[in-house]
Amino acid sequence: MVLQIPIHKTEQYPLPAMHIDESSLEGTLGVLDKIICVELGLTEDDIKKHGIIPCAGDQLSKLLLDKVCLLFLLLILCFVSHNLLGFCCSTR
Repeated sequence: MVLQIPIHKTEQYPLPAMHIDESSLEGTLGVLDKIICVELGLTEDDIKKHGIIPCAGDQLSKLLLDKVCLLFLLLILCFVSHNLLGFCCSTR
């Protein structure tokens, strides 16, 4: 038995050229913010409902986005450890 995928139309969202320097962490985040919040008009609730948002790009963009994810996870761990154990992972 073969289950067919229902026919559907994929939505496309053409993006404008942006005059943002993507070679820095700040620039990469600026582009991501402009795409998600400005061009697609997604709110924080929309993003929470959607869940994972796939990101693609060249090797540098991927590296910078990975750094952001790592920093975000470290901040969460610091916050949780500070609240639960009474200390933070800051350097002294």
